[in-house]
Amino acid sequence: MTETRGEDPDRADGADPTDPAVAAVRAGLVADLDAGFAELMCRYQGVVYSVALRITGRPADAEDLAAESFLRSYRALRGYDTARIQTLAPRAWLLTITLNTGRDQVRDAARRPQPGNEPLPDRAAAGPSVQAQAQNTALGDELAALLGRLPHTQRAAVVLRHVVDLPITEVAEIVGCPSAPRSPTSPAGCAACANSSTPATPTGRLSPPPGAPHDRHRPDGHHQPRTAAPDFVTGRLRGLRTAAPAGLFDAVFDRWLSTGSAVGPVLVAYTRDGVSFVRTAATLPGEEFLEAYRRRFGRPLRPGGTAPPDLGAALFGQPDAHPRVDLRGLTDFQRDVLAATRTIPAGQTRPYAWVASEVGRPGAVRAAGSVLARNPVPLLIPCHRVVRSDGAPGRYLFGPETKQQLLRREHARLETADQHG
Repeated sequence: MTETRGEDPDRADGADPTDPAVAAVRAGLVADLDAGFAELMCRYQGVVYSVALRITGRPADAEDLAAESFLRSYRALRGYDTARIQTLAPRAWLLTITLNTGRDQVRDAARRPQPGNEPLPDRAAAGPSVQAQAQNTALGDELAALLGRLPHTQRAAVVLRHVVDLPITEVAEIVGCPSAPRSPTSPAGCAACANSSTPATPTGRLSPPPGAPHDRHRPDGHHQPRTAAPDFVTGRLRGLRTAAPAGLFDAVFDRWLSTGSAVGPVLVAYTRDGVSFVRTAATLPGEEFLEAYRRRFGRPLRPGGTAPPDLGAALFGQPDAHPRVDLRGLTDFQRDVLAATRTIPAGQTRPYAWVASEVGRPGAVRAAGSVLARNPVPLLIPCHRVVRSDGAPGRYLFGPETKQQLLRREHARLETADQHG
């Protein structure tokens, strides 16, 4: 599979569920969810990101919204049976999830102080003059700002209809209209869809440029003045469609690899933010590891490329190797327990009571032990160096024998709670 930054705007399929492209997407999801989801994302990430950008108004927020929307759709697919997937209309379904996810984010953003607007990505055209480029950018930026002033549902309808050029029946389905208008100017259906056919524009700067036609011919041969210049405005709105950023795919898909370690072969999953899961091949072999990761984190996986920096050295216990770890999804207490554990030097041990005390919860010894029993990145966060209060090694998620093997390898001295009381 070849990754792309987003589908060509002219390549996007329609809403027709019998479309061969739609059928191919559904078949891929049924055959292999992660591989099929990668194809789905490559095909639709451009349209999802374009809608996200025009809903949020900021590229960084749009990338977050698009990534979260794809992750929500992946988690939903994991619960769908084959029959439901085979009736899916992927584009409308994804964009519905995007709008629903974005609604709360837009509300949250409205409560926060807004920084200055970031520059929008360039909208390159073939051979325009510098003056024309400047004019196009100014017009596009003004239209983007105007979109931001519309109510959420109406803004969504305008973006779907004119920026990503969806059929009005599909727009109605996505924004939840009870029925779709019979034509772009029909009053039937919801107000948002009706209004989306003629987006409101300001006077003055968004009128057609010099040389553009201002009059249209009526069928009876007379001239009718163009007051709103709809063709010009809708053309500018289509120019607001934006390719997905190169990093969006990596924000959704995590990677995994198999490598060696001080305890034998291990499987490692990692995100763009760091290593997120480590298990031995003996405890979670092959597909069991992949399924355990998907179930625990709700994220798709693909085979990895280059290993994260310092990973190999850390897996073999080199004390100066500190690869980044990704502990998203954990509670503050869980992260604090793991952070305290990571400070224990090689060759030393600490009792569980010491860990609980370090995180300010001296009475939570059992809770600290439970966190370490589910340590997502053992070896990198050395939970094998935490022992029972009487100095006995205690349990370990790779087994007590493996724990003693690691402690012997580090020449560790088992210490009791009294020595750290």
